[in-house]
Amino acid sequence: MKIERTKLLVILVFVLLALNITTLATIWIGKAQLNMKHDMQFGAKKLIIEKLHFDESQIEEFNVLVEEHQQQMKDLKEQIFENKEAFYSQLKNDAPDTALAYQSIANITSFEEKSEHITFEHFRKVRALCDSDQKQKFDIVIGEILRTMMGPQNDMHRGPMGHPPGGPARN
Repeated sequence: MKIERTKLLVILVFVLLALNITTLATIWIGKAQLNMKHDMQFGAKKLIIEKLHFDESQIEEFNVLVEEHQQQMKDLKEQIFENKEAFYSQLKNDAPDTALAYQSIANITSFEEKSEHITFEHFRKVRALCDSDQKQKFDIVIGEILRTMMGPQNDMHRGPMGHPPGGPARN
């Protein structure tokens, strides 16, 4: 009886230890992913301000543009997520509603297109903030800026010769 109780306590200690390790790892990984996303967003912002040598007035206007862009993108991402949920929820059915699935795909595609349009317009407005020297620098670093925004998981979306659309970044 005592041996079984001791064995049970040892097993219980190991189970609790494994749960604690798993919990700590989950927290650590979650923070790392959050920090990476934060670094990508603010890395692009910092990169633009530094590479283009924005003055205080330009920084203020740029910050307004960034806030607008982030809000628009947040709204679109929510719509994309909802449509992806509807799309993939059809996998739960033995006879999926293909019409609903195809409509979800069409919606996702439309929202992705809007996302690209919004980002294009955002950078067009950022470029409009620039003086003529800054515009030349902008034209050179836009690829680097986009790579920073997209993050490493999007390296497969490169153009010819491994460069992002728009060619290689030059300083």
